[in-house]
Amino acid sequence: KYQRSGVDNYLGGHNHCRNPSWPLRRSRPWCWTAHRGEKEFVVGRPWGFCAVGNASASCGTMASIKKLVSKAQAFAPAIAIVSTLASLLLLGVLAILYTTLQRQKTMYSQLQQQVTAGQELGALAPDEQDLSASIAEWESSPPAPRQLRVVAITKTQPEGKTEREGGLEDGAKGEGA
Repeated sequence: KYQRSGVDNYLGGHNHCRNPSWPLRRSRPWCWTAHRGEKEFVVGRPWGFCAVGNASASCGTMASIKKLVSKAQAFAPAIAIVSTLASLLLLGVLAILYTTLQRQKTMYSQLQQQVTAGQELGALAPDEQDLSASIAEWESSPPAPRQLRVVAITKTQPEGKTEREGGLEDGAKGEGA
């Protein structure tokens, strides 16, 4: 636990390295120190320099930041294109999924209607005894007369020949069978 009073309150209550110019003027990064056995860092207690270089001196050039900014500007169009394509692809997948689900919903409702209609027809259909009586009656009834009339069609050819099933024959006109 750290003491949260005075200057230490503004420092976040921790013992991390602090910039040399805030809140106390120092020549390089510094931190509060504690005496042996103490767990709290109290304002007014001894302080020491951190084992790091001065960040202000080593980061004084802007070349590395300019490189990062130029790379970000170079990749901005590519990022925009990729994000646009990903968005369109996502919209397409969602549209396909929506139409598929609507089709399934329509097919399910049609199937429900067919099942309902089948149940209604089942309620109207005769029971098994009526069906077996109808089948027995149909089997015992005499067969319908089977009289088919056979007709042969002939065609008169210009040369006086007639065409029949077997081929061409001599004669004026064909006769019916």
